[in-house]
Amino acid sequence: MQIGTDTNWASIAAGYWSSDALKSDGTRWAWGDNLWGALGIGNFGYQPTPVQIIALITSYTVTPSPGPNGSLSPSTPQTVNYDSTPSFTVTPNTGYHIASVTGCGGTLSGNTFTTGPITSDCTVTATFEINTYTITATAGTGGTITPGTVTLNYGSSQIYTVSANTYYHIADVQVDSASVLTPGAEDTFQYTFTNISSNHQIAATFTLVNLAVTSPSNGETWGLKSKQTIAWTYSGTPGKKDKVLIQLLKGGSLVQVISKGAKFGTGGSGSFSWKVPAKLTPGDDYQIRITNTSNSAYFDTSDGYFSIR
Repeated sequence: MQIGTDTNWASIAAGYWSSDALKSDGTRWAWGDNLWGALGIGNFGYQPTPVQIIALITSYTVTPSPGPNGSLSPSTPQTVNYDSTPSFTVTPNTGYHIASVTGCGGTLSGNTFTTGPITSDCTVTATFEINTYTITATAGTGGTITPGTVTLNYGSSQIYTVSANTYYHIADVQVDSASVLTPGAEDTFQYTFTNISSNHQIAATFTLVNLAVTSPSNGETWGLKSKQTIAWTYSGTPGKKDKVLIQLLKGGSLVQVISKGAKFGTGGSGSFSWKVPAKLTPGDDYQIRITNTSNSAYFDTSDGYFSIR
């Protein structure tokens, strides 16, 4: 409404001799007959236009009420003027975040909560929630990682167990793209995340160790009492416990165990020096069979037959 040139009036009480009104800023004004100083403006003259009677500004209390694990600042009840818009700083404790801030018709921007225009006593209420983080777990072919992907609260811990399947070894375990595998941990490995405060990744890979005989080959002749080299190639990464069992076959049947635990070799190939026994029966149907001592399902037999004479 408008009285004179002002438009910020909240209410008006019109009387026969005089009137008074309240502005939106809480101040009180009056005009009209001032007989006996009834208007309260400090004189007795007639007042044709509104004059402020007293600097009456209504005040209200805004009370901050933070929940656990955070705070509001200021932290004590605030006495504020009518129509003012006080602000509060909302601060979660470490490891927590703001869940909600409500009351007094306000809005939250970042960590600052500003009330709407205050026209009555009111309360600002804040709630906080603990932060959660995800550990993403992946395992390649040949093994498992437990547990899988999990979501955990701030500050918690989690143990992961990596296990290789039969005939496999753990090739590597990486946490956030950095290797954490302990040397010698071939079949099982544990890693513990502690005091979690961010997302993480843990990834396990596994290797299958296979073998292939390269010497002797089909058609070769080895002499009795001669020194020969049995050779092979392998794929994958042998573990420290992996050895090569070397056997001599004749006509498909076992004749002799040449070595129960030859070294695998390096760089994808290995060999073993063998002196052909003088007492072997000469023949054209000999073969060499090699087997991974840790993974007996992985073996190879020389291609075709070779001769011993």
